[in-house]
Amino acid sequence: MKTLEHETRKITTHLLAKPLNDLLRDTEEGTTELLNRLIKEEKQRRAWKKFAALRGKVKFDLTYEQMKEDRE
Repeated sequence: MKTLEHETRKITTHLLAKPLNDLLRDTEEGTTELLNRLIKEEKQRRAWKKFAALRGKVKFDLTYEQMKEDRE
């Protein structure tokens, strides 16, 4: 049984060629790997944005530095 995290989906999309080619040229990743990484990074940004919205509303036992180290 596949978990949702490892399930793949084939899509067709229209992307601007220059920005995509610039990103691909600057990395050794292929298109699929690059897009998967960018999606993962965007998901992380959104999670941190939601987390930051809690600032001052929730008391945390860890400092920002400790949470950042744990994330890496």
